[in-house]
Amino acid sequence: MKNLNLPITSREYKLMLNVTLFKERELGVHEFWKLVESLAVRQGARIIKSDNGRKLYKEEQKKTYYLDTASQELKRNGFIVRVREEEKKGIKEYKLTLKYRSEDRYLSASQNLSVHPLDILELKKDLKEKFEEDIIPPFKSKFSRSISLKSETEFDLDTIGQLASIFTNLTELNISSNQKLGIVNNFIANEVTLKLNPKINFAPEINIDPIEPVFSFWYLLGTPGELPLVGEFSFDYASEKETDQEKLEKFPLTFVQGANQWFASIQQQVNWLNFNSTTKTAYAYEGFATKNF
Repeated sequence: MKNLNLPITSREYKLMLNVTLFKERELGVHEFWKLVESLAVRQGARIIKSDNGRKLYKEEQKKTYYLDTASQELKRNGFIVRVREEEKKGIKEYKLTLKYRSEDRYLSASQNLSVHPLDILELKKDLKEKFEEDIIPPFKSKFSRSISLKSETEFDLDTIGQLASIFTNLTELNISSNQKLGIVNNFIANEVTLKLNPKINFAPEINIDPIEPVFSFWYLLGTPGELPLVGEFSFDYASEKETDQEKLEKFPLTFVQGANQWFASIQQQVNWLNFNSTTKTAYAYEGFATKNF
């Protein structure tokens, strides 16, 4: 019997940004962070500075795109396939993720995300599985079960059959193995991720990892001074370590209350936010298609 009650590994809160205020990205990020940090401090949060306190964030650049059939059969079945390409120490790395997302926790938890043996695929063995709760305004939850793997060479994924040779559960969807795969809307985002050095702790007395805030911006060309197509501010926290996988996750109540209140107070800063866009994935599938460049 499928396990319908997986423990959540983390909760991630997501807010879409008003990108017109981030054309000068560094200035916009500093001003927005100063505002939301002050909101957290008013709630009694402890701000944890890193050793490298002079820099507000660590910047990472990557290319991000999604794969699907022409009629988006994967998405219609609740699955998304994301590819991220980045360069580390002069070496390109590709990260392939299969994700199932649903508002129904138990439906998401029940998904079988099986992978062909990595040694046969000749891929790195750092396979990562997650079961997360994503929270968007005003307070709407979706549950995501995902599995990711990495390669130093580009994945050869021209058909559903080639994708199913990696993620074997996709054969259960009864999509023809000859169906062509392509980049959704031919859109490849030039993504800039800013991982903030300051961390937030709403319950300093509890031994739990602090909140990690992140900015993410997507650009069409990735040229200096370009207005972002979409921007997101997110923060997440992990559950306390639980050795018995049959038990549900543990999130300290005071920590959850603090994060929820912070999320609500940030939503009051309406000039900084875009409530007409939900997630970056939705933009890639729907928002970019409506743009007329």
